[in-house]
Amino acid sequence: MEDFAKRELRRDVLVSFEERCVSTLEASGLQAFMIGSVVTEVVRHLKYLPREGETERSRSSVLCRPAARGRVPTMFHRFSSADTPVEMVAECLYKPAEKNFPVVGGFFLVDAVGEGVSFPEGAEAPTQTIVLLQVTRARNQRTSTCKVCRLRERLAASFINWREMESRLSYEIIYVQHANSAAIATRQRCGRSGTVSDLASERFWGGVDQFRVKLEAPIAKLLLQEIYDVKITEDVAAIVRDLRGVNITAVAGADSE
Repeated sequence: MEDFAKRELRRDVLVSFEERCVSTLEASGLQAFMIGSVVTEVVRHLKYLPREGETERSRSSVLCRPAARGRVPTMFHRFSSADTPVEMVAECLYKPAEKNFPVVGGFFLVDAVGEGVSFPEGAEAPTQTIVLLQVTRARNQRTSTCKVCRLRERLAASFINWREMESRLSYEIIYVQHANSAAIATRQRCGRSGTVSDLASERFWGGVDQFRVKLEAPIAKLLLQEIYDVKITEDVAAIVRDLRGVNITAVAGADSE
């Protein structure tokens, strides 16, 4: 499945540079989590966005557990609202087909939890974590109770086991940012929408641990090595400039045929 992820990422060479800027970010931001070495490098650069009264060391991502089943997904499933609901399982990266899917751009399930995870008094300790992914250029990625409510509704409609597992999961979201984006520095808020679901959605969002990672040089270099199966010793910026030229040449050739 790592080979599938690499092939999908290579396809970006066949599109225009403008399209590549968008599609490569989303592809490398999501499908990069299917490549073990890249996940290991991402973990080194993850930053926890603490709640009030916490520090950056208060929690660690479930991805920090190298032996956790599902830490590196081996399957890929694209789904839409028109599909028959399926069972959500570990080791699969799920990506919604709709561009306006609420709050997240993809997610996967891991059979473990991160360090420092808390849970309500009297509740059983969670044994699984759903890792939510959102690729963004924005410095702020705030959401609303309305969007959070829609996210939960969509998950319930798409996965036959969601209602049963929802209350016993640990949750975390990773904001994946461009290297040249202004870094998300604080926990992202969930504003009230003035609906009856506000309280439940606020409670749900309050239980989601938040992390961010920027696709900076070490990650970008490793990602390019994995995609193109070459040892990269050059400056990453120079490689990106070369790839821009490849894109332009490839598209020009395709248009002339």
